[in-house]
Amino acid sequence: MRLPKIPTLLESLRAVDWHLTVFGLDYNGHYYRIIFEDMLYFPHPDEFMAKLTFIKDDENSSELEVFANEERFDISLYTFAEYFEIQRGSEYADFIKSFYDILTIQMPSSFRPIQKEDRERVLQTIEQYEPSNGRCCYDARRSLIPNSDTEYKVRSVFNTEKTKLLRPELFKKVGKDKHISFYYRENDELSDNEIIDKLKTRYGFELK
Repeated sequence: MRLPKIPTLLESLRAVDWHLTVFGLDYNGHYYRIIFEDMLYFPHPDEFMAKLTFIKDDENSSELEVFANEERFDISLYTFAEYFEIQRGSEYADFIKSFYDILTIQMPSSFRPIQKEDRERVLQTIEQYEPSNGRCCYDARRSLIPNSDTEYKVRSVFNTEKTKLLRPELFKKVGKDKHISFYYRENDELSDNEIIDKLKTRYGFELK
């Protein structure tokens, strides 16, 4: 395998209920932040299992999105060479192999907690997939599966991630129940105790 850490990192993400993580790459005179995403939750080419978004440290923070598997990226030679500023005339096989080797060395094998400097960009990524009305949490509740009176929906990975980032203490208190989803709006955030009181009123909820 040319990119052997991709399956390992995906397994680690799934084990901790995240669909993404962020890590850095030094390559060809530039530093890149990479948002690594598990494609399990999205329509995607069957051949590819991950998406990597490279964010270059230039004045425009230029980005490149690519699908990937353990063998290769789904990207044209021209696009690759342009974005990573590869000199014309370089041997394709040589610089692709070199890039994969360097990426493998710098890619983590397990989930890395989201750092403060990456938090806003990660939230933007999450909200692309599950738009909400804001970032002020005001409620937490269970929702029934359509046409069922007894079965509840499982909370989405995006709702889980957003709440871990925005309301980590609240999530620690009630997030173990995967049928509880968290609701957001533009203003008027409620405290942990106020939200938990709502759960108690609705469901006789008890903290464990």
